[in-house]
Amino acid sequence: MRDNHQEMPEILDAYQRDDTYFGVVRRAFGEEVQSFEFAIDFEAFKALRKIIESRPFGEMPGVPHRHFFARSYGGKLNEPKELTMSVRVETCRNAKNLDFPTPQSLLSNMLWFAEITNPIQAAHLIRIA
Repeated sequence: MRDNHQEMPEILDAYQRDDTYFGVVRRAFGEEVQSFEFAIDFEAFKALRKIIESRPFGEMPGVPHRHFFARSYGGKLNEPKELTMSVRVETCRNAKNLDFPTPQSLLSNMLWFAEITNPIQAAHLIRIA
């Protein structure tokens, strides 16, 4: 496990607007930090909500948690029912990597966010302030 979240995509939110589901990821590109909204399917929405709502340290509600895609996954991409992705959960001084079940659509998006090297590569996505 890495000892910090440097260059890991941060999972910020998952929500529904009208009839479409969205995820929000923050990514650092050196000193520049950008947040992006991207459309997801319902299964990816449920997986992101489960990640965001996880409380691995048992803190009371209201204690801030941060969630980062740890750039690793389990399973085979051609067997999507068996996929998991590793998420680094941080709060205060505690950090832990956990594996969460994930649909292939979400894992593909998170791998892409982890691989891009310049925010121009995500110019087609909506940027969130």
